[in-house]
Parts: sequence; structure tokens; C-alpha cells
Amino acid sequence: SLAGTGATSGATFTATSVLNMQRRNFLEIKDIEVCVNERCKSLSDNGRVEGIRPGDTLDLRVTIKNRYSTIEREDLDINDGVLEFEIDDREFSENDNVDLSDISADEEVEESFSFSVDDDVRDGTFNLDITSFGRDENGALMGEFNSIDMRVERESHDLTIRRIAATPTVLDCGVNRILRVSTT
Repeated sequence: SLAGTGATSGATFTATSVLNMQRRNFLEIKDIEVCVNERCKSLSDNGRVEGIRPGDTLDLRVTIKNRYSTIEREDLDINDGVLEFEIDDREFSENDNVDLSDISADEEVEESFSFSVDDDVRDGTFNLDITSFGRDENGALMGEFNSIDMRVERESHDLTIRRIAATPTVLDCGVNRILRVSTT
């Protein structure tokens, strides 16, 4: 966009303006892999993971690539890169980030995150937002945003037994013996 001020002097016109330019993005989220209890699925932007249950462990592996080539005129690092993910819901909230440091031209970096789904998360679909950003050596901001739908399925009759305790631990034969069993 051009906007500015100018002055004329005879047949010459001089103008001063601010010029903004959008550069092509060279910091790409190349691959997103979501594993639910070691059952893995490779996804792209707007992907969907179903069958998540309260108590499940989720592993998130994200591959970032510097798309600048290594030819001399393009050989640029991306500096101070950051990768972050966030699920932002009142009932299901997780987030984390990692510093990527400098990523050389044509280099790929893989980062992993792991978290568990709380037992009290309601049935529903939650957005997992994944963002990468950094600046190339010329100062141009690079980055990408991806969103994945996470479908938590909760059955109304699901029970998770965490602990069983019996007292007494040894039961003798005879009358008036009572065995108490408690569960959590």
C-alpha cells in the first residue's frame, strides 16, 4: 500500500510514502501426527481426530520445514522460531510451546508434545490450534496456523475403576465374617 506526502518543484514531483509488502511464507508446518494411546494419524490443516476418550494420552508430533532453498541467492535461515499448540475451552484446556532456535534453509525440525485428557472432559469437539512463526535473516515474519478438530466421545455408562480395596485382606472360614470391598 502506498500513502504519503509530496511536493512539486516545477516539472518534478517528489513523494515520500510507506511501502508494505507481504512475502511468501517459507516456514511451513509440513506434517502433524496425532497419536491417541499410540494409535497414530497423520493430518493436515482442518483434519479431525475421533474416538478420544477421557483419560486417553495424546502425543502430538509436528514437523516444521524451512522452505528456502540452499541455492546462494535464497539460502536464508529462519531465526527465533517458535512452535505452539493450544486447546482453549473451559472444560478442556491444554497448551505448550517450544523454541525452535534457528532453522537452516531446506531443514526440517520435528517437535513432540504429550498430554492426557482429563477424566471430567465433556463429550464434544474441541479445536487444537497449532502455530509456527519466526523471522528470516531479512527480518520478514514467517509462519503458519493449522487447526485440528479433536472429538471427545464420552459414554454415559462409562466407569473407570481406579482402586479396589478389600478388608480384611485375609478371610477366615466361620460365622459372622464380613468382607468389605471399596472401589474408587
